[in-house]
Amino acid sequence: MNFFTVRDGKRHFIEKYNDQLNMVMSDFLNKYQKEFESSFIEEKRFEVLDRTKVIVKDLKETLTREFLVYNKIALFNIDLVGSWQAYKSAGDSDIEKAFYNDISKHVKRVQNNEHRVDD
Repeated sequence: MNFFTVRDGKRHFIEKYNDQLNMVMSDFLNKYQKEFESSFIEEKRFEVLDRTKVIVKDLKETLTREFLVYNKIALFNIDLVGSWQAYKSAGDSDIEKAFYNDISKHVKRVQNNEHRVDD
């Protein structure tokens, strides 16, 4: 049984396995959606890296359990792509509180201006 086809010199899963992978990944991303949105990350300082390790380990286990086929479809590596937070302050300094307070005020001003109706 073929698990992939070759197009433009690259391997692509056949539709059945591509759909299955998309479903597994969609379920996985939904499971961790709030954690992927940085405003919901509760860990502080370098704990964020520890949480990232847990999520990647769960991804490997999920793919192994729900997608991989022994000796046919294997996982070689997992790459983190994009902007990943490696450190998050505890937020206890006055300068950081002032910084986030200024951002909040700015956002509120922008939102209020967007909702104005011109005469």
